Amino acid sequence: MQTQRRASERDPSPAFPSAPAAPAAEIFRLKKLYELSMTLSGDPVDIFNYVAKMIGELFDLKVVCLSEIRGNELFFLSVYVQGTIYSNAGTCPLSITPCATVEESKDIRIYDKVIERFPEASFLRDHDAYSYCGFPTLSNEGKVVAVTCMLDDRPREFSEEDQEILRIFGQRIGMEIERQHHIVEREKVEEELRRHRDHLEALVESRTAQLKAAQDELIRKERLATLGQLNATVSHELRNPLAAIRNSLYPIAEKARDKGLGIESAIDRIERNVTRCDNIITELLDFTRIQKLEYKNVNIDDWLATDVIRELQITDGVQLRERLESHVDADIDPALLRRAILNVIENARQAMQTSERGASKPPVLTIASTTTDSSFNVIIGDTGPGIDPEIREHLFEPLYSTKGFGVGLGLPLVKQVVEQHGGKVAITTEVGQGTEVTLTLPLRRIH
Repeated sequence: MQTQRRASERDPSPAFPSAPAAPAAEIFRLKKLYELSMTLSGDPVDIFNYVAKMIGELFDLKVVCLSEIRGNELFFLSVYVQGTIYSNAGTCPLSITPCATVEESKDIRIYDKVIERFPEASFLRDHDAYSYCGFPTLSNEGKVVAVTCMLDDRPREFSEEDQEILRIFGQRIGMEIERQHHIVEREKVEEELRRHRDHLEALVESRTAQLKAAQDELIRKERLATLGQLNATVSHELRNPLAAIRNSLYPIAEKARDKGLGIESAIDRIERNVTRCDNIITELLDFTRIQKLEYKNVNIDDWLATDVIRELQITDGVQLRERLESHVDADIDPALLRRAILNVIENARQAMQTSERGASKPPVLTIASTTTDSSFNVIIGDTGPGIDPEIREHLFEPLYSTKGFGVGLGLPLVKQVVEQHGGKVAITTEVGQGTEVTLTLPLRRIH
């Protein structure tokens, strides 16, 4: 018994047979397949690079080209070359490559002496390829959308098990390409929606602005219609008394002349204010009654010099600068345009008068003319106080005035006359520096 026990102690029988040890290559392969199965979706470029590298390491290959078929071209998404990865590595015509046979058969194709078989495929020569193995990636509809080719400079064999593994890689690549297409399509849809949204917002803003402009225009027309209805009656009722005052004042002024009664300044003040009231009535009538233009062809520089500048009464201390450089003839209504320009000049003169006490630079009135291809400009500049920002948006609004006199029709009348000629008015101003008004008009009359 003792002998039996010692024998059993020397050679104990195992309860279960032990499993044979797995070869290191098999463990490496299983590890790579596990990594592939755990590869989560991320940036498509990173995924393709990772898969190309994994195939190269798994099969100990010199080159792996993961390429997508786009029409008649192979687009190399990722190229693995002996441990180095190149993304988006160019294109190649599909028909001259062995990948075309993979697309046609929809299955794995293996070639030796591949350069001799496909001499036009330059990428085979570039990598000194001897053997080629290509496997397809199929879409859900069964179409080959990608081919991954493996190149080496020595003969290679791929077992049935190897080919099954390659098919697994093909499926994984297909999933990523499909996901990439979904991302691209989604981005296209999002971009289209964004464009539609922006267009809709712009349309709403435009329509809102149009409605506001229409409402403002309606209010303006209502005010002008009311003004027009009153003008005929009011102007008649005012001009008759004004004429009576002027006629009655004349004999008084004649009798008081050289008598030393001390009423000369009062008589002069009455005459100035009667003239001012008469001018206001004229402005009201002109603004509500559009006059037909009486065109004449004139030399602009000569006309400005003789009909406008020569008749100016420049106050002491104001320097006048002339730069008449248009050198053109143009079709204008001289009377209406002259009144418009004089209106702008009067505004400039008044602006410099109000800023004389605190002026940082001397008052200068500039009158200039220039020309372009089909228009000319009349520019009136001053060194007054400039125009406050909150006032600028109301400059052309009828009946709006910041002065203690007048009815606010000066600039609206200027704008009306210039637009009748087919032109436009632009105002440039800076607080403390002055203002420049530019009247731009066509050289030829509009019909």
